[in-house]
Amino acid sequence: MIQANANHWTNGYRTKYLNVYRTHQGHLRYDVIWEPGNDGRPVLTAPAYAELVARDAEFQTAGYRMTVVQGYVSPS
Repeated sequence: MIQANANHWTNGYRTKYLNVYRTHQGHLRYDVIWEPGNDGRPVLTAPAYAELVARDAEFQTAGYRMTVVQGYVSPS
Protein backbone atom coordinates (compact mmCIF):
# COMPACT_ATOMS: atom_id res chain seq x y z
CA MET A 1 0.00 0.00 0.00
CA ILE A 2 2.76 2.46 0.89
CA GLN A 3 4.58 1.81 -2.38
CA ALA A 4 1.37 2.07 -4.41
CA ASN A 5 0.56 5.41 -2.80
CA ALA A 6 4.10 6.68 -3.45
CA ASN A 7 3.81 5.68 -7.12
CA HIS A 8 0.44 7.41 -7.54
CA TRP A 9 1.69 10.49 -5.65
CA THR A 10 4.61 10.82 -8.05
CA ASN A 11 2.18 10.64 -10.98
CA GLY A 12 0.00 13.46 -9.58
CA TYR A 13 -2.72 11.47 -7.81
CA ARG A 14 -3.86 11.92 -4.22
CA THR A 15 -5.70 9.50 -1.95
CA LYS A 16 -9.39 10.40 -1.88
CA TYR A 17 -10.86 7.47 0.07
CA LEU A 18 -9.17 4.66 1.96
CA ASN A 19 -10.84 1.62 3.49
CA VAL A 20 -8.83 -0.92 5.50
CA TYR A 21 -10.25 -4.23 6.58
CA ARG A 22 -9.07 -7.62 7.85
CA THR A 23 -9.97 -10.89 6.11
CA HIS A 24 -11.13 -14.00 7.95
CA GLN A 25 -7.55 -15.26 7.63
CA GLY A 26 -6.27 -12.14 9.41
CA HIS A 27 -4.72 -10.43 6.37
CA LEU A 28 -5.09 -6.68 5.90
CA ARG A 29 -6.71 -5.52 2.68
CA TYR A 30 -7.04 -2.00 1.32
CA ASP A 31 -9.57 -0.32 -0.94
CA VAL A 32 -8.28 3.01 -2.21
CA ILE A 33 -9.60 5.64 -4.59
CA TRP A 34 -7.06 8.09 -5.96
CA GLU A 35 -7.94 11.30 -7.78
CA PRO A 36 -5.77 13.58 -9.90
CA GLY A 37 -4.59 16.62 -8.04
CA ASN A 38 -1.76 18.23 -6.19
CA ASP A 39 -3.49 20.42 -3.66
CA GLY A 40 -1.14 19.26 -0.91
CA ARG A 41 -3.78 17.87 1.43
CA PRO A 42 -2.14 15.47 3.87
CA VAL A 43 -3.31 11.93 4.57
CA LEU A 44 -3.32 11.24 8.28
CA THR A 45 -2.96 7.75 9.72
CA ALA A 46 -2.59 6.72 13.35
CA PRO A 47 -2.41 3.40 15.20
CA ALA A 48 -4.74 4.60 18.00
CA TYR A 49 -7.60 7.06 18.41
CA ALA A 50 -5.72 9.24 20.91
CA GLU A 51 -2.87 9.74 18.43
CA LEU A 52 -5.36 10.50 15.64
CA VAL A 53 -6.96 13.22 17.76
CA ALA A 54 -3.58 14.72 18.69
CA ARG A 55 -2.34 14.77 15.10
CA ASP A 56 -5.67 16.14 13.87
CA ALA A 57 -5.30 19.06 16.28
CA GLU A 58 -1.93 19.86 14.66
CA PHE A 59 -3.45 19.76 11.18
CA GLN A 60 -6.41 21.93 12.23
CA THR A 61 -4.07 24.71 13.28
CA ALA A 62 -2.71 24.60 9.71
CA GLY A 63 -6.26 24.98 8.34
CA TYR A 64 -7.00 21.35 7.41
CA ARG A 65 -10.22 19.55 8.34
CA MET A 66 -10.92 15.80 8.30
CA THR A 67 -13.24 14.70 5.53
CA VAL A 68 -13.13 10.90 5.79
CA VAL A 69 -12.39 8.78 8.86
CA GLN A 70 -12.15 5.00 8.68
CA GLY A 71 -11.54 2.81 11.70
CA TYR A 72 -11.41 -0.91 12.24
CA VAL A 73 -10.90 -3.38 15.08
CA SER A 74 -8.25 -6.05 14.69
CA PRO A 75 -9.22 -9.61 15.66
CA SER A 76 -6.41 -9.89 18.21
